[in-house]
Formats: sequence, C-alpha cells, structure tokens
Amino acid sequence: MLSRLTRYFRSPAYLLMGLVLSMSIAGVWLLVTNVTQIRASLPIEVLHRDRELADLLYEVSRLEALLDRVRLGDTEIDNRDLRLAVGEVRIRLSDRPGAFGGDLGRELESLHGRIHTTLAALDSTLRGSSPAILRAIPAYFDDVVAQRRALRALSISASDATMAQAAEQGDALSRLYSRTTVVIGLLGAFGLSLLQLLNLQRRVIRRQEAAEKEVRQLSFFDPLTGLANRRTLTERLRHALAVHARQHLHGALLFIDLDHFKTLNETRGHAFGDQLLREVARRLVDCVPDAATIARLGGDEFVVMLEDIGPTPEAAARQAESVARAILDALNQTYLLADDETHSTPSIGIALFDAQGEQVDELLKRADLAMYQAKEAGRNTLRFFDPVIQQRVREQSELEADLRRGLRDGQFSLRYQAQFDREGRAVGAEALVRWRHPFKGMVPPADFIPLAESSGLILPLGRWVMRAACRELKAWQLHDATRGLTMAVNVSARQFRHSDFVAEVEAVLHETGAPPSLLKLEITESLLLEDADEVIARMRCLRQLGVSFAIDDFGTGYSSLAYLKRLPLSQLKIDRSFVRDVLTDSNDAAIARTVIGLGRSLGLQVVGEGVETAEQHAFLLSHGCDAFQGFLLGKPVPDLRDALLARTLPAGTTASVLS
Repeated sequence: MLSRLTRYFRSPAYLLMGLVLSMSIAGVWLLVTNVTQIRASLPIEVLHRDRELADLLYEVSRLEALLDRVRLGDTEIDNRDLRLAVGEVRIRLSDRPGAFGGDLGRELESLHGRIHTTLAALDSTLRGSSPAILRAIPAYFDDVVAQRRALRALSISASDATMAQAAEQGDALSRLYSRTTVVIGLLGAFGLSLLQLLNLQRRVIRRQEAAEKEVRQLSFFDPLTGLANRRTLTERLRHALAVHARQHLHGALLFIDLDHFKTLNETRGHAFGDQLLREVARRLVDCVPDAATIARLGGDEFVVMLEDIGPTPEAAARQAESVARAILDALNQTYLLADDETHSTPSIGIALFDAQGEQVDELLKRADLAMYQAKEAGRNTLRFFDPVIQQRVREQSELEADLRRGLRDGQFSLRYQAQFDREGRAVGAEALVRWRHPFKGMVPPADFIPLAESSGLILPLGRWVMRAACRELKAWQLHDATRGLTMAVNVSARQFRHSDFVAEVEAVLHETGAPPSLLKLEITESLLLEDADEVIARMRCLRQLGVSFAIDDFGTGYSSLAYLKRLPLSQLKIDRSFVRDVLTDSNDAAIARTVIGLGRSLGLQVVGEGVETAEQHAFLLSHGCDAFQGFLLGKPVPDLRDALLARTLPAGTTASVLS
C-alpha cells in the first residue's frame, strides 16, 4: 500500500496538478501585489496634506480585504454587510476628488480609477477559479494590505529613530511574508496537501499579526501601563487645539505628578515602583470620562486631556476641577502592592485651552507649572495655571541666560565682610559674591544664587568664587593688617556633593599658594539630609589638607546632635534671623543662648551674623558669643586691607570696628 502511494505522489499527473496549483496561487498573488502597489503609489506628501484621506484609504483597504476573505470561503464573515460597508466607503471616496483642485484632485481621480480597474480584474479571476483553488489560496490579501497601510500611516508621522526602526522592521516582515507565500506555493507542486499548506500559511499570518501589533504598541503606547505615550498625546492634543479654536470649544489639560515617588522608588525598588505606576494608570482609567485621553509621559508623570467640557471658561474650569478632585480621591486610596499597604498622593496642575494660536508645548508647560504650584502649596492638591507664574518663569529663564553670559564675560566680583572677636580684633572675613549686570546694575544675591542652584550654574560659579577667594587670601599674607585672617567661603550642598569637589579644592590651593589652614568652608545643615556619611568622609579629607569648616545659618535646618558631634567643625554661626529679633522675641533670644552654650560644650567658636545694632552686639557679647559679623561692624568691601586700616569705634560698642 505504502509503495503504491509513493508511486502515486511521484507520478507525472500529481506533479502536474501541484504545478498548476502553484501557478494559480502565483497568479492571484501577482494581482494582489498589483493592488498593493497601486495603493502604495499615492505620494506620501498627499497623505501629509490630508490625514483624513489616509484614514479613508485605510478603511477601503481593510473592508476590501475582509470582502476577499469572504470570496476565499471564510464563513465567519457576513458577505452582505461587508458589501454594504465597502459600498459606503467607496461612495465617500468617490465624493472626495471633487472637493480638491489641482494636482491633488487629479491624483485622487487617477487613484480611484486604478483601484476599481484592478479590483474588477481580481473579481474576474476569482470567479473563474474552482472552489478547491479558492480554499487553497492563502488569505494574505488583507494582511499584506493592512500591514503596508499601517506602516505607511506610521511613516507619515515618523520623525524619530523609534518610528523609523518600526517601519524598517515592518518592511522586513513584509518581504519575508511574501517570500514565504511563494515558497508555500512551490511546496504544493511537490506533494504537500492543501490542509498542510493552509495550516502553514495560518501560522505565518499569526506571527505577522503579532509582530505588527507589537510595532504599533511600541510606537503609540506606553509599554508599562498601556496608556498613550507622549507621541500619541502630542498628536491628539494638536488636533484638539485646532478643533477647539475653530469651533470655540473649551478643554483642559491635567498634569499629574506623584508626590515623593522618587523616594519610594529608591527605597522599595523599581519593580515596586512599576507596580504602583500600573495601579495609578488603572485608577485613572476608572475615574476619568471615557472620552478623555490619558497618557504617561514618563517616570511618574501622567496627563489627562479633557475635550469640549463647557460652553465658557468658567464652566470648563468647574468641570476640570471636578475631574481633578475625582483623581485626587482615587489616587489617595490605599494601594495593596506586594502584600503591603502603600500610600501615594498626587499633585495636579490644570491648564485650560480654547484660544487660537495655542501651541502644544506651551500648553504642556502651563500645566506643568500649575502642577509645581500644587507642590509648593503642600502637595496632594490641585492648582490652575497662573499667568503671573508664567511671567515669573519667563523672567527667570532670561535671568539664567544673563547669568551664563555673566560667568563668561567676567561680570562677577567678591566683597569681603570682616569678623571681629570679643576684643574688637579682626579675625577673619567672609567672601561674598556680587553680580553687576551691564543693564540691570547690581543683582541681589537672593535673586541669582537660588537660580544658580536650580540651573546647575552654581558649580562653575562656585569654582570661580573659590579660586578668586584663595588668590585674595594669598595676597592678604603680604600685609600686616590682613596677614593671618581666615577666609570663609560659602559652599552649596550641590557643589559639595560633586564628585570632584575635594580634588578641585586641593588643586586651587596648590595653584594659588593660599595657606589651607586659613581657608574656612561654610556649609549648611541641609547638606546632612542626604548621604551624611559621605559628607563627613569628604569633610575629613579636606580637614587633612588643613581646611576648616563652619556651619552657616545654624538652627534653621537639620540640627542633629548625633551628626554634629561627628563633624570636623571649628565654628557655628548663629543665623541673622535669630540675631535680628534677639531683643524682642524671647524664643530667638533662647535659641541664640542655646547655640552659644552648645558651641562651648563642643569646643567650637560661635559667630553671630547680622549684627546691626549696638544692643544686639551687647546681648551676644554678654552671653559669651566669640565673634561678630554685620553692618554695625563693617559692610562688605572690595579691599579689606584699606577698610581695616581706616577702622573706628562706633558709639555704644566695646570693640573696634570698621567705619
């Protein structure tokens, strides 16, 4: 029996039948490829100019593909309904050319005619085929067309490497798919059954569909939460802004940021943080209107876009606030993650939109600014965008640009404010940076120092201050009036934590020749809030070089005695806010006395800052303060030597002071 079957499969008749079958499949494949090529012939620039047309052509391809599946014997599809749907879309397509003029209209008319001519040829071929051939034809018409249409749609808006790679991957899959189809047709000529051919083809289709789905998912959706990604949000927001401006509608953008998420992510682990983000996404989907767009921009930042939410700005604001409060309630509920109860709260910024000319980036920036206002208001709340804040941010941006130019053009200088001991002798000075703007004049340090901190410019500014102060300290050693005075230099937390800070200080000391024993670095208590052990280790390294340390503004920050006793300090400075009201506020007086007593107990020198009256000076002196600094004793000056030589004694003091 087996030998007879073998002879039958090897007989010329069976091989001829397989060859005819493969030729039939190849013929239909060529026709389908022709349709695909016609569809692909529409210039990309046409699709750029009319996205609605691109969507319409995609619907034509999808419906015609489903109709061909009916022709191929797919009994799960209702042939009548599909014919009605295709007819409706074709009517819409036929109506389109008249709406355009010039090259675009002629292109659409040509495309319309070519589609119908090719479909008629395909219909004729299929009607002339036997049922067996129809069942054997691989149902790839819909897959190839849908894939190429989707890839073309991707290429319309492709502007980054991710999208380009997605399109390239899709093209490679398309070529592989076409080659596989031809190979399957050839295998039929060598005796594979129709059932085997069909099963093999279906497996290829499933792989192709899975790959296409993954490409689309990665291109338009966030892989962690399944929400829309930044690209999708940007496209939808751009469309919404155009529609709302044209139809005078009102919408809102809600910018959501999770409070203290970074801390939770670092302490509990990134896997735990990812779980929380997925749960936040689920709750957002549950509590916002179905028509809203929900997107994750990255990290713990989410955006909700609400469209057409009121006839007036006031009504839109009320509706946006209602949705925001629903989000607050939902995200304040306890999270059960990894069998552990966790709490997380959001800060929400709201920006309304309706006017002509609004830009996507500008609207996102407004919502982001409003979110930061919510954080400044205590977190776990919502705030609407405030134009006053926007103006302030614009001014800060301009000032930052000026700050960069100032560093480049040498607009900064140092002033030196002397410190005096109990007998009125000058014992040191603090270096204070000043900025003379070419148009604005002197810019107060309170305006540019925080900006330098937030922008990162504090690093180059701090390096300049350190080098200039050490050069001056070296010059002081040449004069009797200034020889032996200490030079105090303020160091920001960001500057001190920089990995190269210790090496930079050592290099500056070597370069300038300044004596390390006379350099005093003033740090704040906030420096100890993070990585206290690392901070202490760096302080000890610098202490070995001979550099000393003072805690500036003592009592206003994180005053942990456990860390304080471990620090290699030589000085505490009473903050000027306590000195200012030391005579009128019993609490400030008590704090000043406590700091002085603590300094004595730890063997540290105590300096009172901001001494402006003789009464303040007398109070601190009577309670054992070691040194004093303030306008009563001397203003910051560019040349400390000349100022010390001209010092006089103000009335009511017991110390020699500067004039």
